[in-house]
Amino acid sequence: MKDDNQACKIRLCPERKPPRPINLSGDPPPDDSGFLVVRFKASTLDARHGDLAAAAKQAGLKALMQLLDTFRLSSRPLITSIKPDVLERIEKEALGSELHPLQSLSTYWRLDVRHTTQKPEEIEAALRRLPEVELVYREKTPSDPVNAGDDTYAGTENFLDAAPTGIDARWVWTQPNGDGAGMHFIDLEQGWLLGHEDLPSPTLLFNDNHDGVGGYVGLLLLGAFFMAVGLMASSFTRNQIVAALISLAVCLFIYFIGQFVPLLPTALIPFFEYISISYHFDSIARGVIDTRVFIFYATLTAACLLITQTALQSRRWR
Repeated sequence: MKDDNQACKIRLCPERKPPRPINLSGDPPPDDSGFLVVRFKASTLDARHGDLAAAAKQAGLKALMQLLDTFRLSSRPLITSIKPDVLERIEKEALGSELHPLQSLSTYWRLDVRHTTQKPEEIEAALRRLPEVELVYREKTPSDPVNAGDDTYAGTENFLDAAPTGIDARWVWTQPNGDGAGMHFIDLEQGWLLGHEDLPSPTLLFNDNHDGVGGYVGLLLLGAFFMAVGLMASSFTRNQIVAALISLAVCLFIYFIGQFVPLLPTALIPFFEYISISYHFDSIARGVIDTRVFIFYATLTAACLLITQTALQSRRWR
């Protein structure tokens, strides 16, 4: 007799990589063009040859010749829109200017790795080991310019305009990779909206994005303390107006005492800065989650509630 539970057995996914949740988009397409850009040391190669293998042979760079032959790489100078002699003349004229070029464009070569069987990172590593190579990086694929027509606010955002009004973002949109795709950033404010249309799937390099959650936590702690102060003031008197004035005075004093800290003697600054609620609130609102802040608010709130309880109990004996 067949086991009735066989149809109910759970099969584990044979793939090592877990399945992608349905609410996430797929992996972005690779943005590598299939070319490597290599910068050689100055005066090492002659760009007039038009072929890296021929230039390496003339310069006697046997290791470079062997590498090109092993990986079967075709190559050409990176700058081909003008002749090498014209480029050399332009760069010589630029050397006399205030902002002279740091590197010669004739030292850059473009290697085609689209049809090799080896991985591009292996070829990169082999090129970096050559003493005549200064820099190797993968060429990126140009992207379509940003369409400002699908942004309903673009027409009224003056900071997108050219200087001196803005940062000239509209010109950047027309450049390759100007849409910001693949960008990386360090989150200091911890309040970015990562799903915003102007942030195309950014990669966070450092810090944790809380979407402003620190401010909500601080507001919750601050509200709990203010309510405790109100309860304490109400326990002192039966007059609601007097209780409200006492609560207002205590809350304003503790909140704004931090504003007058610079006017106090140096020896008193640490104490009054610590008892200032605004000082601790600003800290947690910036996303700095410190247990000392929680202890501070919890201690003040508990003290007010304890005083309230004591005051109410004392009324019973009157």
